[in-house]
Amino acid sequence: MPTLADDSIPQRNLIAVLSSYRLLIALMLLVLFSIKLDTRLVGDLNPKLFLATLICYASLHIGLLVLALRQTLDDAKLLLVAVGIIDILALNILIQASGFYSRPLSLLFIIAIVGSALVLPYRMSMLIAALAAFSILSQAVTRVISHNLPPNEFATAGTLGLLFFITAFVVQHLVTRAKRNEVLSAQRAENIEELLLLNEKIVQRMRTGIVVINDRGTIFLINESARNLLGLNANTRHLIGTTIPAALNDAWLDWSHNPQHLPTPFKINGSESAVQASFT
Repeated sequence: MPTLADDSIPQRNLIAVLSSYRLLIALMLLVLFSIKLDTRLVGDLNPKLFLATLICYASLHIGLLVLALRQTLDDAKLLLVAVGIIDILALNILIQASGFYSRPLSLLFIIAIVGSALVLPYRMSMLIAALAAFSILSQAVTRVISHNLPPNEFATAGTLGLLFFITAFVVQHLVTRAKRNEVLSAQRAENIEELLLLNEKIVQRMRTGIVVINDRGTIFLINESARNLLGLNANTRHLIGTTIPAALNDAWLDWSHNPQHLPTPFKINGSESAVQASFT
């Protein structure tokens, strides 16, 4: 499946947004870690490991943000896969270092999964979701063994793991749908442009003189036959935006006042041939 990063939205913009969001999460975790209570809200089991991992996690995304802002990440699929895997590993360590009351932090995996689904192909994003699900199951095993919890911990972990896969699939589906709509819009615009060019060629080759004007008499379109009949020397493209000759303008004004009246033929620049104009 294609991703948004392959097309109209520059990949570096997505990376910059996602890295900024992850840095915000790291800052929030650091604030929670710094709150002085009898039991830390996060990082209580192994504070040093938690803090070291959090600093590395933040440093990684600061580096990605700098590279993205310097526009040096337009083609970095392998790097993005590595970042997705590192995200899962870092979050797993942060959760493990937070101890028994860290289960709410497991929802942070969803952020990593969404980010990966936005910038990576389908299989790679599913790989990130699988790693997150495996991390959740390993944490459930640890809690059951360490704290003698009932086996229903595995059901909770399995449900959360399933949520990870559903999230990756839904994001990929939305990305693919947006991509298809964008391609369809681009194709329609291209078809319209081709039709306009074709119509212009047809009009230019007609022997009948055709002039398209606005209510001020400004030329929007004029073909070669009309240019010759009106005795205009400029190229038809150069005539666009100019005003129609006075004789044609007078005939047009007369017709505007009385549309049922056939305009009187007129001559251009003393030509012996009269021009019969017809307006619609």
